[in-house]
Amino acid sequence: MAAMNAAAAFLETFERAGDALAFVEHHGQETSYRQLLRQVRALAAVLSRRGLAPGDRVVLQLPSGPVLSAGILAVIALGGVPVLADPGLGDAVYTGRIEAAAPRFVLVHPMVEAVGRLPAVRRQLEARRDLSLPPAVGGPGVKPIRLARSWLRLGARTPLGGRYVTPVPVAPEADGVIVFTGGTTKEPKGVRLSHGALSAYMAGVARVAEDVPFERFLADTPQQALYGLSMGKTVLTTPARKPRRAPFSLALLRRGAAHAYFGAPWIWQEMMASARGERLPAGVRAVFLGGAPVTRPFLERLHAFLPADAVVRVLYGLTEAGPVASVDAAEKLAWPTADGDLVGRPLPGVELALAEPDERGVGEVLVRSPSLFGGYLGAPARPPGDALRTGDLGRLVLDAVGEPRLALVGRVKDMIIRNSVNIYPPSFEPTIEALTAPDGRPWVRRAAMVGAWNDARADEDVVLCVEPEPGFDEAAFGAAVAEAVGADAAPDRTLVVEAWPVVGRLNKVDKGALRRLAEGGTGA
Repeated sequence: MAAMNAAAAFLETFERAGDALAFVEHHGQETSYRQLLRQVRALAAVLSRRGLAPGDRVVLQLPSGPVLSAGILAVIALGGVPVLADPGLGDAVYTGRIEAAAPRFVLVHPMVEAVGRLPAVRRQLEARRDLSLPPAVGGPGVKPIRLARSWLRLGARTPLGGRYVTPVPVAPEADGVIVFTGGTTKEPKGVRLSHGALSAYMAGVARVAEDVPFERFLADTPQQALYGLSMGKTVLTTPARKPRRAPFSLALLRRGAAHAYFGAPWIWQEMMASARGERLPAGVRAVFLGGAPVTRPFLERLHAFLPADAVVRVLYGLTEAGPVASVDAAEKLAWPTADGDLVGRPLPGVELALAEPDERGVGEVLVRSPSLFGGYLGAPARPPGDALRTGDLGRLVLDAVGEPRLALVGRVKDMIIRNSVNIYPPSFEPTIEALTAPDGRPWVRRAAMVGAWNDARADEDVVLCVEPEPGFDEAAFGAAVAEAVGADAAPDRTLVVEAWPVVGRLNKVDKGALRRLAEGGTGA
């Protein structure tokens, strides 16, 4: 196959867009596409002079928004591999991901680097400034490159050997970016997306949105910002810390500043609660939902909250594959709930199949797509013809013209999804069980995390089930747990279980029984 570079399509879009707005940041700063293109070229020139070569992995510790997007694209343009890791899951998870990626460089803002070495200062800044700051990255073989603001002010003709910095041709199967599945496992799943897969990934996002007229796209994450930039839209950013996202996003939508929003049901549920029955104005044209199950009661509430002509599109996708299938809200609402959770028709180029379907036609969902990942960090490369086993159980149902539609009926994995984050209980349960009171006594004999569906939030609650030791202090224990596991995995509530349910000859914890207890609403 001919050489390519996934950054080239972005830069061509930036060239065409010219002085159109690329970013409006949450504090009001605006950046045009022409300015963003200059930033990408300037950063690429500096990184090249510092020795970045094709295949080098780079951790980016930059402020969210245009600077981070420019950094990501500059690294990709040089054939490097940006490593995207979220610090919101706690230091242990973040550090484990970086160690697994084994980067050669870290491109870091000087302030982030300084406070990353001072945990107490970092926590204060995070609380006061609504930031999400990572710990310092270092170690043998990791070279820091400290961002200088002057780099971003360089002119459009930033030279490298007297020429423009242009995307370096690479093989389509070469790594283009490393992202991590949205989970908390201590054995991190770093997903290697090739240049070819990344290009197909962005094309899939564009197909989902191509029939909806909008110009201003509200994005929660750096990946979503790239979605908007790939389509030439104006990207509006939200505050990094989740407590402020819902009220900030609601204000933008109310005044018509954003026409479309890609978010999970939980944030819409929070916005609807804050709006107290007030419907959004006609300027809201499209809602793209992903990251969690989308239920009928939630869609009915959302329909009453949005303008009557707004398009509501539900996406089913995976980090390893990008968008896989989509369905509009009207079709989803008409689907019989007894037949599973309809996630729609596969996108063009995506092939769906079921592994070993049972007599009901239910099996594990398999995906083949040009956007499929190349493999996980530390694992053998995925053979090009192999399908992705999703861990989801589903059935394929033909529509009136013989086209397949996918309905999900459950999950194979022991996993909780809350606020679009995959939380793996085994990553945290040993840590929680090892927590001790100030006098050194253990707080609990046993601990288990389970997910319990909360229809009021249209999302799962994380319920921490514990068998307490004498002298158990729930408030102090809860504070210790929140600090140990990080904000994104902190339990919503604690369920004290005196008689611990077990199953099987080995007396394993019966999580099904715990989940039923949690969904019954009992416990502290």
